[in-house]
Amino acid sequence: EVSSPGLDTFVEIAEQSHGVFGARMTGAGFGGSAICLVDSNREEELSQEIAAKYKGRGYDDGYVFIARTGSGSKVEHT
Repeated sequence: EVSSPGLDTFVEIAEQSHGVFGARMTGAGFGGSAICLVDSNREEELSQEIAAKYKGRGYDDGYVFIARTGSGSKVEHT
């Protein structure tokens, strides 16, 4: 109930892209953000492909940020 047509469209495009394992709205909605779990070997290609298809549906350019998981925080004793 807090999504928007643009955000729903972005998620739909992402979910239909080869190499995307899942996509969904995140945050408070109202046109906010989507998060996608993708094949790390295709991340750059997918970000360009999804953005181009999104623009092709009549939306302005969006921003795609690539984030990678890490090993987390840890304390090192020296």
